[in-house]
Amino acid sequence: MKKQRSDALKTRLNLLEAAGEVFAEKGFWNATHEDICSKANANTAAINLSFRQQGESLCRGMEILIRKINGKYPSEGGADSKDPVEKRLRGRVLSILKRIADPETHEIDIMLKEMANPTGLLTEVITSKTEPIKVSSI
Repeated sequence: MKKQRSDALKTRLNLLEAAGEVFAEKGFWNATHEDICSKANANTAAINLSFRQQGESLCRGMEILIRKINGKYPSEGGADSKDPVEKRLRGRVLSILKRIADPETHEIDIMLKEMANPTGLLTEVITSKTEPIKVSSI
């Protein structure tokens, strides 16, 4: 298997981060490869080399965005899994509110765009990256 060059990996990561931002700003249907490449400071051919289709870039971009957001705002607000469900729920609600209030967080923008003009592409990404609250301790 051929090893990818480090600059190619960096370009792919830049494209993914830019895709998340562009999809948040314009929505999936209005975003173009040129918008994404411009924001990533990459040649427009780079996106075609990195992704088979625009849907793949949306899904991968959203995955990276969710990982980044979960690192900044853990889904249960830092509460431990052994804490009472009330504390974990409070942490979850506070985490969501902080995500909404943070101008650098595009997760909410993308979700609102998806609700307004559905693509169907985010369902798997969102469900696979969102952890349910465990209520077994009730």
